[in-house]
Amino acid sequence: MQVQSVQAGQVTIQNAGSSKIYGLDLDGSYAATDRLSLRGGVSFLHARFDSFPNAAINVPNPVCPAGYPFCGNITVTRDISGTPLERAPDKTAFLSATYDVPTSYGTVSAQATGSYNSGFLWTFGDVFKQGPYALLNAQLTWASPDTHLKLSLWGRNLTDRVYGVAHGIGNPSAGIAWASPRTAGVSADYGF
Repeated sequence: MQVQSVQAGQVTIQNAGSSKIYGLDLDGSYAATDRLSLRGGVSFLHARFDSFPNAAINVPNPVCPAGYPFCGNITVTRDISGTPLERAPDKTAFLSATYDVPTSYGTVSAQATGSYNSGFLWTFGDVFKQGPYALLNAQLTWASPDTHLKLSLWGRNLTDRVYGVAHGIGNPSAGIAWASPRTAGVSADYGF
């Protein structure tokens, strides 16, 4: 197995020895009534390095001048055999419910979706970690009788959870891109 890292400002490829990945993914849907439908899923993943004795990883520099809480990263070599692979959460799950109300002026649909992620390492070597988080999204949609026009009122990340969507680490710095906070909006779609 090969992995990519940044050392001294250069992207490098390292031989990681070996890794093992296995898991279980279950997904399903259920029409509870003519109007209510449910979808859900759960995944369990075991993704670990079997052997990676000489991993070059970037860690926060322990020698900072007085008054500086962070002064970049340094590259060190460590044995990270047995640690998780990057961006591989052990558990994820989602549940979505949709309720449709047909009327003479079109169909009104309400949908709510909750999801969970148990967290993961952004980079191999257990330096930066995304902690567990749960999200809730919702949407209310009206569709015209011919279904060409759809108007929606939606909300994303309704619990206003702070979590990362992208990460970069190198020597001497690191950065993270955060997900959007709670957002709401309206949208209109027209299909020909």
